[in-house]
Amino acid sequence: MTTTHTGDYDLRGLDFETYLVGPVTDKIIDADRLVRSRYNNGFPNWVLYRTVYAGDTHLRTQLRDWCVAYSIAVAESGFVRKGLPAEEMGCLAGWDAYYRLLNHRWVVGGQDIADVAGVDPKTYRKLRNYVYAANLLSLQDYFVELQIAVRQVWKEDRWISTRPKSTWIGIGGAATVSSQYASDGNGNYLTLPAETE
Repeated sequence: MTTTHTGDYDLRGLDFETYLVGPVTDKIIDADRLVRSRYNNGFPNWVLYRTVYAGDTHLRTQLRDWCVAYSIAVAESGFVRKGLPAEEMGCLAGWDAYYRLLNHRWVVGGQDIADVAGVDPKTYRKLRNYVYAANLLSLQDYFVELQIAVRQVWKEDRWISTRPKSTWIGIGGAATVSSQYASDGNGNYLTLPAETE
């Protein structure tokens, strides 16, 4: 006799975090729209989320380009001392941060890249860590907002589908036809809920 064990997942079904890292659905898109309406920090949050958490590969180029552009902008904005190769450092730090977002480790040590860029390893690591941390923080904040929004979308969909839209009227089992009632398109007439003032 073999015994089959049913796990908690089998009993509950998908949780929202697992649902969000699966294929894109209409509910996920609606949740993203809700989040964008109230949370916009300038980061490509959808690209971050779908690439890092969901593993979509078609958005990787966009994410890498964003990391490099953001890193160069940070380096040129005074984050590194004037006279240092900000564009080269920014490009290398952006690639490194992008790789860390996807693989949870740096490409190579800060010392090796700092030698190639011709800067102090501490300066390079400071820039690289800042770019990585800013993207990770944005991703984590967005994902929390997305989890809240997807719950709202599921709740709204559940509420709409079970809400009674109208009541049947009838005398002796037949629907009463009157101009004050709206037709449902099938020849039947429905009463609409009374409006309260």
